Amino acid sequence: MAKTFDDYRDEDDDTVGSYSERDAQNKELEKIFFMRWPEGEQVRNAIQSAMLTLSPDPRNQLIGAVRLMTATDPVFKVPGDEFGEFSTSLEEWCAANWQSAGRLAGSPIHYDLVMSALLYGEAHLAIKSTAEMSKLQKGRGDAYAKRVDKAARRTPYLYTALYPPSCYPKFDDLGLYCHVRECETTAERLINAYGKKAEDAMTAMGKTGKDKVTFRERWDLDKWLVYVVKSDVKIVDEDNSMGFIPIEACVTEGSYNLFSNTAEQRMPFLYGVYKSDMWGKQNLALTVMATMAFLIGANPMYVYKRADPSKELNIDVSKPGLVTIDQGEEFGPMNKAIIDPSIREVYAVASQSVVESTMYKQALGAPLGGSNYSYTALLSQSGRLPLVSPQKRLEWLIGSAMEKSLDWLRGDKEKKSKAYANGKPVEIDLEAIGEDVTITCKLSVKLPQEALQMAAIASSFRQGNPLMPDEWIVTEILGEEAPEKIKRKIWSEKAADAMAQVFMQQQIQGIVQQAQQQAQAQTAPPQGGGGAPPPPEELPGMGEGSEPPLEPMPNIPSMPSAMPGQAQGVEGLNV
Repeated sequence: MAKTFDDYRDEDDDTVGSYSERDAQNKELEKIFFMRWPEGEQVRNAIQSAMLTLSPDPRNQLIGAVRLMTATDPVFKVPGDEFGEFSTSLEEWCAANWQSAGRLAGSPIHYDLVMSALLYGEAHLAIKSTAEMSKLQKGRGDAYAKRVDKAARRTPYLYTALYPPSCYPKFDDLGLYCHVRECETTAERLINAYGKKAEDAMTAMGKTGKDKVTFRERWDLDKWLVYVVKSDVKIVDEDNSMGFIPIEACVTEGSYNLFSNTAEQRMPFLYGVYKSDMWGKQNLALTVMATMAFLIGANPMYVYKRADPSKELNIDVSKPGLVTIDQGEEFGPMNKAIIDPSIREVYAVASQSVVESTMYKQALGAPLGGSNYSYTALLSQSGRLPLVSPQKRLEWLIGSAMEKSLDWLRGDKEKKSKAYANGKPVEIDLEAIGEDVTITCKLSVKLPQEALQMAAIASSFRQGNPLMPDEWIVTEILGEEAPEKIKRKIWSEKAADAMAQVFMQQQIQGIVQQAQQQAQAQTAPPQGGGGAPPPPEELPGMGEGSEPPLEPMPNIPSMPSAMPGQAQGVEGLNV
């Protein structure tokens, strides 16, 4: 029995409702990240003149982890040699497609994906066909159509990182089979996203410009549906004939198979900080210390105990440091214990718990401690263990998104596709690549300054008897996922160097031979024998007013045709 619009809407209501605990958890995580402390007002009311002071540690830890994971761009790879030279073109097409989509969006796509994965413990990536977007914009005006057509010339697909708290996915053993997104936006943005159909719907509702609209977008294996919540207004109602959902979603830390509670399925980067409320303890300790330092530290610094209540302290300013007091009186600095040691201890324990719940600061570049040097050194260089799960799962998500892009092209009966990167077109032949192609993605968690260290390690593997093949060294040590391309570049450079050396040798030999010929011409006796040598003006290269010839150059041995250890010829090299 075919589902009606009311059936889809009721099913979506149930799906959204099942994520209520996850949505509540996401709101608390956002409070920590954006440093909104709900208990701050309670503290202000309980402590007169309280100076609220919030700890930036959780936010700094998460931003540092994001910077680590976005230090390098994604590298795409087609494993195996099944498709030969077409593998390289496909890898270049994926990189060009991803780069062009980021430039059109104004930001690299994986930046938002990494932030989403760490802050919310999940990531959602929507794939949008620029050809389909062009169809949606028809009827709105030339400016809108030209804008989308320009994007379509640069890349066939766009990729958008979705806001996780607005996404409600449903998974089975084969992965994602239904995805519902509920967003509050403006009528203007909704029209820009869905074109003429949304414009007609907003006009019918009387919505324009900045008017708020809450809509849902539902994708399943049968239907693509976009409608306004709590109304019968449908913007898009089309069948899904692609055989897949043009959205990739995954839990980047946690498991939706092992746990049933939607909040417990996701374990974001700040999960331990949120559940333990150590951030609140940090804020409370900092607020108390700041308040006490201000209220007590700003008070008078000295105390004067006088014998006569009516007597004023007599300070002789003509003599530095001299204060005159009577016998039995006391004058000295006020003994002020501004901050109790127990408050400092609470703050230290809370701060350490925040670090242990997220990531050691040495992994983000903090100085190494002396007591546990080897452990922190491991974390600083290659032990960024809290980022392993988000890294691996995001790699799968991006690679799978590229595979879906190829499936979409085949469904549209496309034979070739072109994308632009750095002003250069990259074209692929879909018929040559085939259908069952696997695309992997590599997100390196490393800092740029570590390249020199990795290069030294790679060089040690190549010294003497090589321990590992060059391809393994390039991919596993240097982190490059295109060893064949690098090998060809090395060959080209070596061939160019060899040809340059041969050219220089030929030029040197030519100069030497010319000098020898000139020297022989100068020292050879004239023909006919016994006669006087020809006058200087008859010598080659000499004319009137010329200087006398140089002394004959000594014989210079000819240069070898190639340096030791180099090939004896470069003819026929395919550079």
